[in-house]
Amino acid sequence: GQPGDKPAPRCGHSCVVYANKLFVYGGMGARGPLDDLYVYDIEKQSWSRCFVEKSLMAARYGHSADVSGSQMLVFGGSTGPSPTTDHLVYLDLERVLDTNFGTTNGVSVNEPEMMALEIERLQYALSIEKGKRNKMEKQLNVIKLELAGLAAIARQSRNSSVIE
Repeated sequence: GQPGDKPAPRCGHSCVVYANKLFVYGGMGARGPLDDLYVYDIEKQSWSRCFVEKSLMAARYGHSADVSGSQMLVFGGSTGPSPTTDHLVYLDLERVLDTNFGTTNGVSVNEPEMMALEIERLQYALSIEKGKRNKMEKQLNVIKLELAGLAAIARQSRNSSVIE
């Protein structure tokens, strides 16, 4: 992106602050959900479009975003006619700044770096799913024990009511 590129009018976007810059991501534009990322340099008072791997930052609106360290965390939102998503994606803003500024037309974020970020995201999601599975297995075991206890009580009740 050329410096001076401004984001199109939008709603439902997110905006975070990192390194004295505002990062505006996604939202709903006149033609549908947007997948773009713009940065506003507060000191220079100028807009630029940042280039990121499209598979990482899909078009979405109505999402929330925050910054932790240099990571922009984007959660939820909708991708169009599909229902709201519970996806969490994150983008290393330091890497975005390194690859997009100091050039005239912006440089795409290195694909292996994006793949590494995607692997980290999937590993995190997998750990959450494993945690949910372990919790469900524990709940199932408790229910099995309760059922076994109820079955034992029912057997005792039947045995004590038999007339000899």
